[in-house]
Amino acid sequence: MLWQPGSFSATAKISLNNRDTGGYPYRPIPGTHFAAYRVGDIRTLSFDTPTGNRDLGFQAGLELRQELANGITLGSLTGYQNKRIKNLFDVDGSQAPAAVGAEISQDYFAGEKQYSQEINIISPTDGPFDWILGGYFQRNDIRVRILQSEGGFPTDITPVNQRTTTGLFAQGSYQLTDTFEVQVGGRYSTYKATGRGFVTIGRGVPGFPADGLPVADLSGDNDDARVTGKVALNWKVDADNLLYALVARGYKPGGFNSTTSTFDPETVMSYEAGWKSSFFGERVRTQLSAFYNKYKGFQFNVVEPSTGFSGVENIADVTIKGFEGQVQARVRGFGFDADVAYVDSNLANVTFVNTRNLPAGTLGPQCGSGTPSNPPLCFDYNPFIQVSGDGPNLYAPKWTYNLGADYRIPVGGADPAGHLCLCRAAIHLSRLFAAQRPGRRARALVGARHARHGRPAGDGLWHQPDEQGLCQRPVQFERILRRAARISRAGQGRLLSVGNRVPRHAAPTR
Repeated sequence: MLWQPGSFSATAKISLNNRDTGGYPYRPIPGTHFAAYRVGDIRTLSFDTPTGNRDLGFQAGLELRQELANGITLGSLTGYQNKRIKNLFDVDGSQAPAAVGAEISQDYFAGEKQYSQEINIISPTDGPFDWILGGYFQRNDIRVRILQSEGGFPTDITPVNQRTTTGLFAQGSYQLTDTFEVQVGGRYSTYKATGRGFVTIGRGVPGFPADGLPVADLSGDNDDARVTGKVALNWKVDADNLLYALVARGYKPGGFNSTTSTFDPETVMSYEAGWKSSFFGERVRTQLSAFYNKYKGFQFNVVEPSTGFSGVENIADVTIKGFEGQVQARVRGFGFDADVAYVDSNLANVTFVNTRNLPAGTLGPQCGSGTPSNPPLCFDYNPFIQVSGDGPNLYAPKWTYNLGADYRIPVGGADPAGHLCLCRAAIHLSRLFAAQRPGRRARALVGARHARHGRPAGDGLWHQPDEQGLCQRPVQFERILRRAARISRAGQGRLLSVGNRVPRHAAPTR
């Protein structure tokens, strides 16, 4: 909804999302504890407990803008989100009996409320120098409840967290000449998190306390801050060619897994240079870029012995470098696009708990020195700790490429198009287990037809199709197959990612 009396405008947006998929399709992995209980082919699922997946989300936003007489714009962005996730899992993914450690089910609930506010001041853009100043505030209230049952024996995980993020940012762009521009931006970010909760076992079981026996304390707090920013140079060689280079520093806050386990912030220095061009009256567009990223305090999700469940720890420094090329062409109704990326990444030795070798079921936190394993009260993880060898980063294939073609036939002012896409990605699905299974990869070759509405292309020039596709691949396919290289170097491909984390800050804006 838009209200715009004169130089003032107010835009309000509300959305409600409701997704109910009935659960996730999965089977025991070959070579793991329950592999012998796989049934049929990849299309056959064999659960012995109910499964389900329900996501509910409400988002509301209000943007206020007031343009002053001197051209400066005052802005306000207010946001609210309320998300609920409810899942039912058959954890062992099979009908294996309790005698072999199966009959493991999980009732998962996560709820999050997010409040955000940004205030900014934006300069006019008709002069050689333009700028933006602003501040940002965000608070997240998160409640998780995981009720797990193994052969009827319960384990409850009940963390409650509050996270507060603030930021002050500024960016300026100066047009030194008609063809050369310099951009400089900076941001000061703060992050504070507090939490409480426990891992308890035996709730309702005779011999245990009525509410269960606490075996791990999930309480903790974290408070850190960093300065980030970027410097970019843009040179418009002519109307069809642009060269650019940038340096940026990014930051992801630290945090805690429990009262005895914390992790530090992660920072990254990113360097990139590229060339964007167009040919034949913009019928052909190309983009070439090279990048180098250096991570310090790289955060990774692993089994945390202090709780016996997934947590975050800092691992060795990581470098990710490579290049990427893209081309798009359109000649009347025919369109073609392709891209190729090469990524060279290096992850030093990592010490971790190899979950594939662990016994099934709820194991509990690490036992004290000299105390033998007694799941689910405690477990000795030391025999299952291993060190991975040097190698590429997780989800960082050396090469990825994509080919696409479409033909548009105008119909009544619109031009529905068939689109054929061929994509390849060689993705390391088990990087952390390289010491046990070196070089294991999964390769995907996917062809898919797409029908999309786009703007009329009768002039033969390039037109961006509408994002509302009649037939589109799932988001996961797009991320893995179309943009695998960028996911890798952005640090988003994380095994067992828990979400609800504050995003890395690199640009001065939110």
